[in-house]
Amino acid sequence: MKIEAMTDDEILEGIQEAFEEDGRLSLHYIDIEVVDGSITIAGRVTSEDELQIIDELLTDTLELEDVKNKVWVDETLSYEDPEDTAPDIKGLTFDDDEIDDESYTEEEEEEEEAF
Repeated sequence: MKIEAMTDDEILEGIQEAFEEDGRLSLHYIDIEVVDGSITIAGRVTSEDELQIIDELLTDTLELEDVKNKVWVDETLSYEDPEDTAPDIKGLTFDDDEIDDESYTEEEEEEEEAF
């Protein structure tokens, strides 16, 4: 990958495509940033093997030099489902229109203030 003639967006897209085509590693916990041709990759992976995959893709496959690699091994990720990132908020509402101010009594207000 000859980055000299590429924009930052083109470089970023090329790196992301290389990871997707390789398929051995999810970019879910990895952030890639390209600023003025300078590449920084940061985030977490589950093992040393995945860390080596990143190095292999960046240096061998894409032939990129001088990449700031700030990825670290976080073994706790192996227990997480990267697709399950949304908190369970079923039944919660944040719509102010649904607040029933009239049902809120002074007694309840005093109880809250006591805590």
